[in-house]
Order: sequence, then C-alpha cells, then structure tokens
Amino acid sequence: MSLEFRAVKDTEDEKQQCLALWCAVFGGASYDYFARYFYGDTEWLPYYTQVAVLDDKIVSSVSTVKRTVACGDFRLTMGGVANVSTYEEHRGKGYNMECLKRIVVVMEADAFDFTTLGTGIPPYYAKIGYELEKTTHLSGAIIENFTPRETNYRIRSATPEEGPEIQEIYRVYNEKRPIAVQRDESYWRGWVTKSAEAPLVALDSSGKIVAYAATAIGSFHGSSMDDDHGGLSEFGTRLTDPQEKNLVAISLIDSLMSLTLANGNRQFHVDIALESEILSALEGTLTDSKYSPEEGSMIRLLHRDNLLKSSLFELNERWAKAGKPVWPLRYARERLGVVRRRVWRLCETSGRDRS
Repeated sequence: MSLEFRAVKDTEDEKQQCLALWCAVFGGASYDYFARYFYGDTEWLPYYTQVAVLDDKIVSSVSTVKRTVACGDFRLTMGGVANVSTYEEHRGKGYNMECLKRIVVVMEADAFDFTTLGTGIPPYYAKIGYELEKTTHLSGAIIENFTPRETNYRIRSATPEEGPEIQEIYRVYNEKRPIAVQRDESYWRGWVTKSAEAPLVALDSSGKIVAYAATAIGSFHGSSMDDDHGGLSEFGTRLTDPQEKNLVAISLIDSLMSLTLANGNRQFHVDIALESEILSALEGTLTDSKYSPEEGSMIRLLHRDNLLKSSLFELNERWAKAGKPVWPLRYARERLGVVRRRVWRLCETSGRDRS
C-alpha cells in the first residue's frame, strides 16, 4: 500500500478524480458547482488543493480559494477552505486532517491574512486553530395577509444586458463593507449563483437601476437545502441617503416576500449582513422571527503580526494629517491580543460574502 500527501496534479485525470470525490461526498451539489474550483477561478493553483493519494487514487482532499476582501479602508487576503472530503471507507485514518494542516501551511506561505470555513463539526477544526464566528442570522414566517408596501421604486427582474450595472452597484455598496469579496469579472462569471446573476432590480422615476436584491429559494450556492424557503441572499444599492436606502430595501424585500409566497413558502431567511436599511425594511413583516447564532462558520487569523503591522502605515499617515506629533505607532507585544480582538470584531460586524 502506497500513501502520499501532496498538491493535486494539474492534469485532467486528477481534476476529475477530485470532482468525483466531491460529488460523492456532497450529494446535494452538482458537478458544475464543483467544476468552478478548477475551471472558473483565475486564482486557482494546483497546490490550493491538497490531496491524500492511496495506491494512485485520490481518497481525501481539502481546497482553498483565494479572495480579496474589504475591511474598511484596508484590503485583506482571505482563504476560503472548501471541499473537505474523504471517501467513507477511508475515514477515521487521519487523511483529511493531514490535508487540512497542509492547506493551512500553503495559505501561510502565500501570505493569506486569514482563513474561513463552514462546517457542522466545529470541534474538528478547533484542533488546528479555527474559532467560531460570533454572528447571527434572522429568520421568521411572513405575516398573514402580507401586502407589499407602496414606494416610488419599480421592481422587475434584471435582464442579462444589465449585468455590468449590477456589478457596479455591488462594487460601490461593498467597497468597504467588512469581509465583502471584491469581485472581478471572472468571479461574476464563474462563481455567482443563478439567482444573483438574474436578481430583482429597483428602478427610480427616471428608469435608472438604483438597487438590486437576490434570493435562492430552496437552494444555497448551488446545493439543495434541507428545507424549502425564501429569503434575501444579496442586496446592494448605489443610493446614499438613509431614507431612500430604506425605501428601496422595502421595495425589494417586499417583492422577494411576494415571490416566496407565490412559490408556496412562508419561511423567510436573511442570509446577509443586517444593515440598518435591511432591518428597517423587515420591520413588521415577519412573525416568530428569531436571531440564530452562526454555528458553522469558523475563522482563523494566519499572519497575525504582519496583518496588524500592515495597518500602521495608513494609521501613521492619518495621525500626521490630523496635526498630531509624528511619533511612530507601534503595537506592544502584550497588547497584540487586544488588537487582535478588535480586528476580529471589525470583521464580524458587517456580514460576509466568502464564496
């Protein structure tokens, strides 16, 4: 018996072996969903997928996707861990844990700032330094006799030709929102779910698109869900006035709720950051609403010291521009833990998009 741990080879045979493994382990997702990791991601490199090869067959694997995300005025490099999988007959032998350890080393070597993942078994990943995020999701049942509220915005489905306009709204809305992926053209082409490719758009009185929203009824990122529901999975607007943002959010959310009811569902989930305009628009629309803690998303900082020090340049410039004494700003070693927690909270306050 021969066993080795290594990066997947950049060959069609090994890519297809990985795809067969992922489809077998994650039965609710399609071949096309997983194929994006190899054929739809311009950041892909062979060593971003680590595998266990037993007698020339890939039996376990872990992947990471490299993403640039916002964190206020800063840009960070995130590694989204995915495709953590082992054939059932080969589980319990430590193959996958070794692949996980190797992928963390890869992300550290490529200077990723932090890494995230979603799981149903947090203690497994806690063994290698991952911690649960402290975020919540809102869900509830749409009220009886729901009636869309009147606003000055007209809602309709987007057309394929309006894709660039929607992408620009996303860019503007998410330019500084913590942990929002900074999407390039290849990301929109290869990674955005169908519901977000053809979302609802809001038009003002002049016919200009000023906002959009997407839902994924009965599915999430290409995978089938255990329960059938509607919800809000993406929102963006170019409007800046708080009142107008609230009104356009009302128009879009009411339209999504109407769509949910038309599909025979009443449960409505909000799977994005609970910004003020979203909370305002949801007020009075749900019964039995509850905030559920995020139980499966985990995060781990990688190059902690380098991440913190990288912020010093801009902070020093701000200090100087404010007319303060130009003394160097440093993080004392004993204060790194406090600063780490502050960076963590910043990354948790405003939701995330980590596809």
